[in-house]
Amino acid sequence: MIEISVVIPTHNRKELLEKCLFSLGNQDYDKNGYEIIVVDDGGTDGTEEMMSELIKTSLVSLIYLRQKHNGQARARNLGVRYAQSSLIAFTDDDCKVDKNWIGNILDCFNRSHEIDARAGKIAGDPSFGSIQKDGDGFFSDLTSPACPGTGNFAIRKRVFLEIGGFDERLFCNEDNDLFIRLLKTGHKIYVDDQKELYHKPIVTIKDIFRRNYEYGSWDPVVFKKNFKDQFIFKIGDKILWDVPFFCPIYINLDLFNSLVTTPFYWLSLENKSLPQILHAYSSSLGRILGNLVGSIKNRILFYGP
Repeated sequence: MIEISVVIPTHNRKELLEKCLFSLGNQDYDKNGYEIIVVDDGGTDGTEEMMSELIKTSLVSLIYLRQKHNGQARARNLGVRYAQSSLIAFTDDDCKVDKNWIGNILDCFNRSHEIDARAGKIAGDPSFGSIQKDGDGFFSDLTSPACPGTGNFAIRKRVFLEIGGFDERLFCNEDNDLFIRLLKTGHKIYVDDQKELYHKPIVTIKDIFRRNYEYGSWDPVVFKKNFKDQFIFKIGDKILWDVPFFCPIYINLDLFNSLVTTPFYWLSLENKSLPQILHAYSSSLGRILGNLVGSIKNRILFYGP
């Protein structure tokens, strides 16, 4: 009996995907108890041929789906539609999971019926420790950019379908949008601190800046969509300023504050290295500039002129 379905979107990362699938195939769990659904988002690197060979030898039910290049949100939704289980787990093609990953997820959901979704730790992700939780371990901050990611995420299929799945219009931050909608509709996301999943690190300063710029440019769209009734919306130090012709100008004072405090933190370290401070600045600057550009550019793309 299939107890859980694992959905993985992929695009032109065949070698990384193979390592991810190898880790999933080595779970310390009944191989008949879970299925793996790979959704190829219009890749051209030979993923289809590799998958056809892996399917022949896999001890786990391995399903390969293919779509035109339409983004991860649509790929994940497609995988969920084909899933046999009432419980869905998501990971990414550049992740490797611990052998107890499947078991940990099932234990969490079996422990309490009030858990609608579970966000797990991604080793090497510095933002995970900033995720806001209440006293019972549930995700609690709608506005924080430190949001659980879909690299290590599981949800009841019924709940996923109730809220409409991932918004396929979003090219980035579709996970933040999903989490906000879950909380706004009263669903509970349990945040699990177990170290059980490993993500390929982003190492170059250019890539760190580019990734955070992309995230930042879609922040205003997600907030405009979910908090559109507020002219000025503020929780703590998170401010949204909504004007008629633009998306909310998302001002996260934590990011600006980090530009000031990062040098002092770096100076306090015993083993200092220049890349540490450059990486921190690249991350904050990328997100801030993305916020400002996205307040105008992505408003037109998402909502029209």
